[in-house]
Amino acid sequence: MKLRFCNTVLLTVALSALLLPALARAQATDTGDISVTIQNQAITLTNDTTLAFGTILPFGRPGTAVVPSSGAESGSNVFISVPGDSAGWSVTGVPNSPYAITLPSSPAVVTSGTNSMNVDTFTRTGGTGQVFLDAAGKSAFKVGATLHVGANQPAGVYTGTYTVTVAYN
Repeated sequence: MKLRFCNTVLLTVALSALLLPALARAQATDTGDISVTIQNQAITLTNDTTLAFGTILPFGRPGTAVVPSSGAESGSNVFISVPGDSAGWSVTGVPNSPYAITLPSSPAVVTSGTNSMNVDTFTRTGGTGQVFLDAAGKSAFKVGATLHVGANQPAGVYTGTYTVTVAYN
């Protein structure tokens, strides 16, 4: 009986030694899928309305007219007979994406013949931080600035341009 027990134990140990490595080596391997969509949609910017300083009567000393990005125009040392308005801009692009707005850092010049004035201190609605396109991929903002009027600035219709840039952020 003792011999039979020893043989049974030895057989069990031997079978275990053969089966355990086979069980330990049992494994499965599979592959997973990867997917990405690259959108090829540029961001676009459209100037919808002009930055207008209205009609101004200069006094005998330098002055300024300020068209804020939102609110009413104000002046210093000028009379504003017809108020102007901020410029409207619209942006389209990838829905819900962040973007940055860059306004001019140097003055723009408006001219009438040989006469000129500087426009600077550009501001926009929404502050200075990052903005987002909505779920339809649209956004809008307004731009204001300060016009520097010379002492006894010559009469005329003054025009000029300025550059605004938008880029995905």
